[in-house]
This record gives sequence, structure tokens and C-alpha cells, in this order.
Amino acid sequence: MSDNTIEIEIDGQNLSDYIDGSVDIQFNQFCNSFSFTTTKDLQGAYNIFPEQECRIYINGKKAITGVIDNVSPTEDAMSSTVNVTGRDRTCDVVDSDLPENISLSGEFTLVTVIQKVLEALGLTDIEVINEITDLRKFTSADIVSAEVDKNCFDFINEYAQKVSALLTTNEDGNIVITRAGNHRYSDKLLNEVGNENNNILSSSAGYDYSKRFYKYIVYSQNNANTQTSNITTDNVAQKGIAYDTEIRQSRVLVMKANNACNSGNCQEIATLEANIRRANSLQYKCDVYGFQTNNGELWKINRLIQVFDEDNDIDSELLIKGVTFNLGEGSTTTLELALADAYTLQASLDEVNGRVNKTKTAKKEKNGKKDKSLSEEELSKILGF
Repeated sequence: MSDNTIEIEIDGQNLSDYIDGSVDIQFNQFCNSFSFTTTKDLQGAYNIFPEQECRIYINGKKAITGVIDNVSPTEDAMSSTVNVTGRDRTCDVVDSDLPENISLSGEFTLVTVIQKVLEALGLTDIEVINEITDLRKFTSADIVSAEVDKNCFDFINEYAQKVSALLTTNEDGNIVITRAGNHRYSDKLLNEVGNENNNILSSSAGYDYSKRFYKYIVYSQNNANTQTSNITTDNVAQKGIAYDTEIRQSRVLVMKANNACNSGNCQEIATLEANIRRANSLQYKCDVYGFQTNNGELWKINRLIQVFDEDNDIDSELLIKGVTFNLGEGSTTTLELALADAYTLQASLDEVNGRVNKTKTAKKEKNGKKDKSLSEEELSKILGF
């Protein structure tokens, strides 16, 4: 099969007369998608319907296993076409609510949580693939409410965040538990004035500072049972501060830690929050020719690559978070990139919160003692609020 092709297979039959197509694979979206435009067959029919199974191949390699969602015919004096869109098999997890309560007890893993949701939806043919070797187990202290009508993806994603995991979908429509990778492409994305080796066809960069602040203050209120002396304002209210010196000083964000923690933990949380918001302030996108790198590998998400873009003042190693293959008048790939540490920083923040929560739970359960933490009302009285 020649390079730069998109092959569409519907209910086992190849579609050969489509006009254009695109395949969208995103690192921060659980469900990948596709779209294409085709024409009537010789009998004047479209023969494409919602709910049909669809497989998409890029340069002969499977990219999506899914289902057709929408079929929209268009008729005018010059042509008769139909626009078709669809998503991979995990779309039902994204769209559906829990049809029944999910029961979790004892020690269990993220894999178990996802499998129980899939069973509740009757999606037992979808596999759960864990790529994290040190994925921690959950205990009863981690149980998230699983009432009927809670969105299925929201439910499993709450557990994923607890263990600093990211949920994606592979080419077979199976669920993959992963983290931001460290695989690097040997290629370089280049847009330099006068350089004949440029491979960036077009690019754009957005710098959104609206969610960044100069000063980050994280407060926490320690548990009463961690204190060995009388409670005072100093030992109840803990604080950590971090600064983003690129932002004007009038911007301040005050946060309350999810769990009771000391000033050191507050400092960690404040620093990581500042770095995450800095990392997410860059939105960079570029188009390159074809569907693969110089060594013949398809462009993939969760890969690191060096970018030098003189027009947008970028010279950095970035993480590919989105790949869109476009086939129409030409063959191009749109790459969406973020700062390399954007997702690892979030994982670190989740880890800090998890560590604090684990310490708090251990103290409550030590020797079977009852939790003697003060309520917010009691703390307010002590602090004079």
C-alpha cells in the first residue's frame, strides 16, 4: 500500500469512493474520532448508516475501531454527497451513565473499577490494558460514590486521577491506562527562515495566561489529633506559597488543600499548581506533510519531539498530545503539542495529594482510634472567624 492513505472499512467492506477524510487521535480525550465525505454509488444510494461498525487504517495500519454516529446527506444541482462521522468503541463509556450501583470493597485496582463499569454496560469485549507497572491499589478509603446515573467516564476518571493515571484508547478500541511517556522522536519539527530542511507547513501558537497567577497560596488545617499541645492558630492553619514571576503581582490565587497537611506539603502543592498552569498556558499546533516521520513511523500521541519555530518563538522539546490525519486535496498531519512536563506535573500533584491523604487515613485508623478531627465550625471558632 502506498504512503499517505486512509482506508475505510464499514461492516467488513472497503469504501473506495470517498472524497476526503480525517482521523483525530487525542491524548487528553478518552474517545478518538473520524469523519469522511463520500458520494452515491452507481445505484444512487449511500449504503452507509449510523450504528455500522467502522475500522480506519492509516497507511495500512489500523488507527480506529469504532462505530458510525452520524450520516448527513447533502444534495444540490452539482453533487450528491454524504458527510459521515464516528468514534471508537469507547464512545459508549463517554456517553452513558451507570445503569446500576457499582460495588467496591477491600483492595482493588483501577483495572477492576473499569472492568466493573464495562460489565455494567455489557461491553465485555473491550479489554483494559495497564501500562503502569507500579500502579497502586485502592482501599476502602478511596471509594468514590457510584450512584446510578453518574456518568461512566467521570466515575472511572476520578479513580484514574487518584493514581496519577491517564486513560486513552488504542487502535482496537480497548482502554489503555498510561502516563505521559518519555519516548522521543529523532525527527525535529523545523520552521526557520532560509532553512531548506523546514518541514512545518503552517503553525500557530496561543499563549493563554488567563489561568496563571503571580502568587499561589495553599492553606490547610491540621487534624486536632496530630497536635500534642493546645491548639493554636499557628498549628491549625498551615500555608505554602509559590510565585510565577512572569505574571503581574496583582494576580493572586488562594487554594485550600484537599486534605489536612503540613506547611511542607502546602508548599509542594502550591509549586506544582503554579507549574501546571504555566505548562498549560502554551497551545501549539502545526501541520506537516504526510502521515509519518522520516523513519516511516506513523505520528503518534504521547511522544516527545524537539521543535524550533522561529515565527512563534519556540525552541523546546514538546509533547505531542493530539494527532489529526487529513486526506483531501493533499495529505497532511496536524500535530497539537504541549510543554513536555504538563502531564507529569499533574501526576506529581496527584501523588502529593495521595500521600497526604494516606497519612491522614493512617493516623485516623492507628490503634482503632476514632477520628478526632475538628469540624470546619469548630476550627472557625478557634481561629476567631
